[in-house]
Amino acid sequence: LVIGCVVLLLLSIFFHDVFHFLSTFIGFMYPAYCSVQAIASTNKQDDTVWLIYWTVFAFFSTLEYFVDLLLALFPWYYLFKSLFLVWCLIPGPYNGAALIHKHVLSKLEAPQQAAAK
Repeated sequence: LVIGCVVLLLLSIFFHDVFHFLSTFIGFMYPAYCSVQAIASTNKQDDTVWLIYWTVFAFFSTLEYFVDLLLALFPWYYLFKSLFLVWCLIPGPYNGAALIHKHVLSKLEAPQQAAAK
């Protein structure tokens, strides 16, 4: 078990740049392509799905900016970030972006909307 953990740690350090590229590709390139496709379609539901994704992506990118030094201490950070972004992209009722928007971001914007009225 200890040897397995050490090997996993060494692989994660070795593949750090690969996981960083993968998280960038998953989090930005694929959604950007899908967003362009959604804009070109007549269906407005897919536009909403991608707007929600980009809102959640921007929120977490902002958080990531402020805690970047702490996250650098975790060798598997980019692997977990990639898995998180895949979860945010999964279509259907378990779409991570929709769940985060519904349960977190909508709660944060509710007081601001009330104050604007």
